[in-house]
Amino acid sequence: MDRRRFLASVSASVPLALAGCMGGQDDGDESSTTTDEPTDTTESTDTTTTDDGPLAFGDEVSLSGDRALSVENADSTAFVVSADGSGRTVHSGNTTRYTLVTFQVDAIDDYETFVGENVTLTVNDQTYDSPVFPLGGGFNQFTAAYPVPNDVTPYTASVDLDTGDTTATWEFSARDVETITQDVEYSVTDVAAPDAVASEGSFSVDVTVDNAGDAMTFVTKVLGTAGAPTRTSFDIAAGTEKTVTVDATAPAAGDASEFEMELDWGADAATRTIAFE
Repeated sequence: MDRRRFLASVSASVPLALAGCMGGQDDGDESSTTTDEPTDTTESTDTTTTDDGPLAFGDEVSLSGDRALSVENADSTAFVVSADGSGRTVHSGNTTRYTLVTFQVDAIDDYETFVGENVTLTVNDQTYDSPVFPLGGGFNQFTAAYPVPNDVTPYTASVDLDTGDTTATWEFSARDVETITQDVEYSVTDVAAPDAVASEGSFSVDVTVDNAGDAMTFVTKVLGTAGAPTRTSFDIAAGTEKTVTVDATAPAAGDASEFEMELDWGADAATRTIAFE
C-alpha cells in the first residue's frame, strides 16, 4: 500500500496543494505525489491534512505518535455478530444493511475507541457514525460495521478521518459502491417449537424467514437451552421464504416443570415455553 505524505499547515491562510485524486482499488499504476514546501511563520498549528486529495482503498495515513491507518476494503451484510464482554450480540434490522469497512492499523491499541471518535462513513450526503465491531479480523486489521437504512441507495461514499490534527478522506470507487448496495428486507413469520421435551432431550425449532431482499445469511442466538448461549446461521436465497431448523438440547429439569427457550436475531426475538415430559 502507498504511504501518503502529509503537510503540517503553518497558517490558516496558507493553502495546501492538491495533486489530484488517486485511482480505484484495482488501479495497478503507481501515482507520484508532490508537496508544497512549508513557509516559515512565527505561528504554526498541528493540523495535518492530505496533500493530494481523496485517497483510494489501500492508501495509508500517518498519524502522530508513529501511528498509521488505512482503509482496505468495504462490503455489506444483513447481520453482524459482535463481542459483548464474554458474550456475543447479534445485530440486524429488518430493513437495515450494515456497511463493513475494513481498516489496517499500526500502533493504534484501542482501535474501537479511535474509530468511534474519529472516523465516519458518508453515503451520498448522509454521515453515519457509532459503528459496531464484528468478530474476526487479522493481524493489525479489523472491521467496523455502520448501519445504513435500506432505502438509502448508495451512489457515492467515503470514509472520513478527523482527529483534530489530521484529516483524510478515502473515496469509494464505482466498484466499491456496488459492494455496499445489498438490499435487506426480511421478516420472521413463524417460530414453531414442540409443546414438551424430555429433560436434557434433543428437540428442534422451525423458523420461517421471508426474505424479500438479496441473498443473506440469517443469524440467531439460542438462549435458555443446555449449553446456551449458542449461535446458528442459515443462508437464505434472494426473494424466497424458507423454513430453517434450529437444533437444541433441553436443560436438566431438576424440580422445574417447564423451561423457556429464546431465539434472538437482533431485529427481534421470540420466546417459547416448553414443558418437560
